[in-house]
Amino acid sequence: MIKIRDYIFYRTYEAYKKKEHPALFSSTLYLSACDLFLFSFSYGICIYLLDGIEKKYKYYIFLLYFSIVVFLNINKYYKKQKIKDLISLYQNNYLNKTISSWVFFFILPICMVVGIGFHILISIIIKKYNLEGWLFFYFSNI
Repeated sequence: MIKIRDYIFYRTYEAYKKKEHPALFSSTLYLSACDLFLFSFSYGICIYLLDGIEKKYKYYIFLLYFSIVVFLNINKYYKKQKIKDLISLYQNNYLNKTISSWVFFFILPICMVVGIGFHILISIIIKKYNLEGWLFFYFSNI
């Protein structure tokens, strides 16, 4: 999984660099957007289990989720040595010639569909077993 993420980052980095955009920043944010949607079910679980808290705290939880995902991607890919390693690793890869760059920009919509699908599935399971607000009521009774 990590090698796939690294390859997606490398290909989007090269595509943005070719178009003379800020490649490092754009590629990191693209990968962060993919992660935000792909792992949105974890945010959904947290919100459903904490149902009953004030609305402003839900915004804080989302802000924490967003910050963690972006921080982890920036922390990983903003290292000059990491970029040099990725370029040297994937520069002569045979997939560079067989898969065109536009294909990698379909990964974000795929992550959206998969992440939102898991989010819906988790919400159905939580509502079926009546677990909404379970953590909120558990911690409020302590």
